[in-house]
Amino acid sequence: MIYYNRPKESVVSMMEESDYTFYLTGSRFFGGSNSKSDWDYFVEDSKEVRKFLENTGFWMMDKEDSTTTHYGDASMVALYSRNDIHIQVVKDAYLKHRAQAFLTRHANMKSVPKICRRHLWNMALNHVSEC
Repeated sequence: MIYYNRPKESVVSMMEESDYTFYLTGSRFFGGSNSKSDWDYFVEDSKEVRKFLENTGFWMMDKEDSTTTHYGDASMVALYSRNDIHIQVVKDAYLKHRAQAFLTRHANMKSVPKICRRHLWNMALNHVSEC
């Protein structure tokens, strides 16, 4: 199952038909995207979801690549990529989804430079985990 908009390609159909829940995030979720923007999702970590991603043609980016692409909030444990789709594998997708809802209400993410967004994510993750 996928929440929110999605690109039209077969890999996304496979994601949608899978047993895993993928959440749209990034500029296409928060606004500020353009026709060349990539598609960012997050999903809860498990051996099965990683195997699914690898079998679907995604490859895991190394830690340095994921840092230079402005990911790396405290919830992320791995980053997978295929073409213009990036999937953040996270410790707790429900918590990250709650943090995303918090940021939607309280932050204008599209106005925050990408390099600074991880700090807002970490603040939101800390806030919702305490509530």
